[in-house]
Amino acid sequence: MKKSIFAFAILILGLVRVQAQNPYAALGIEEQVLHYDDTHKEVFDNDTLKSIGYAIYSPSLGLMALYDLKDSLIGVQKIDPSKVARWLSVDPLAKEFPEWSPYNYVKNNPLIYIDPDGRAPEWVPTVGEDGSIVLQMEANDNFQTLQTYLKGSDYEGQAAQIWNSRSHKGGTHVTLPSDNYSRAFGYAIQNPDEFSDRQQPNDPQNYNCYHFAINGVWEKEIYSFWSSYGDYNMEPEAAQQVLNEFFKPVTSDKAIFGETIIGVNYSGGLPQHFMVYAGKDNSGNIYVMQKYGMSEAPSIIKMSEVGTGKYNDQKFFNENGGQR
Repeated sequence: MKKSIFAFAILILGLVRVQAQNPYAALGIEEQVLHYDDTHKEVFDNDTLKSIGYAIYSPSLGLMALYDLKDSLIGVQKIDPSKVARWLSVDPLAKEFPEWSPYNYVKNNPLIYIDPDGRAPEWVPTVGEDGSIVLQMEANDNFQTLQTYLKGSDYEGQAAQIWNSRSHKGGTHVTLPSDNYSRAFGYAIQNPDEFSDRQQPNDPQNYNCYHFAINGVWEKEIYSFWSSYGDYNMEPEAAQQVLNEFFKPVTSDKAIFGETIIGVNYSGGLPQHFMVYAGKDNSGNIYVMQKYGMSEAPSIIKMSEVGTGKYNDQKFFNENGGQR
């Protein structure tokens, strides 16, 4: 009885706010969605009263009341709604991991893994000794996260083959099939003298960031000038023209591995550097494939470590589907 009276009091205090913010009412969905048994119930909308075991929680007021078995009030505590919501909400990424309960923590293995930000596991891209692109697993990575990482890229349809190419079941990395990027990396590894500040006037000419990014995304041989697009020393004006004709601006969440060009440090409306998106890690660090200047070798690196790592502007571009 006491519990009912207290619940009624909380309900009256937060009634106006509940009515104004409950998005489930319009859909005809009641807040009670999960039953553990006849006593313990859990809900996931953030607007109405919650009854979980012997506790009542009001998100609108941030109050938690706890009762004993005799329905006597033990105490009332003010709680940060954002913290409580972590346990009263369905994981927004749950659909990406259907094989796991949305209420698990680090796949039920806290002795090995941690989860500092609650986001999905990611992969870390690196360049192998032969120039191949290697993806290093982070905690909780699996076939599903690999599929997500490669979604929209030329590798998407090969995700199963790539995953199964691990040397053993407990393998911690996968190697992507050879492509124009890995061949450019491999060429630079095999010919280091062509990528050096010590170049002599008669040494083979190198290429810049614009040439690397545009030919990379267009699947042309980057280091082979007779089969690639544009001049090896492409100017910013020409690079911007390519973007205007064949690409469209997108938000960073639409970036695709190996397919998205990132332009940074705009001056007079022109990008001063091009990079190609190569994913991001668990901490949110964006990785890029890029070539910094004419003399440096192409590389995969954190975007924050390219040049000074500070950009006055950064824009993401995907192909617009137009005829080249």
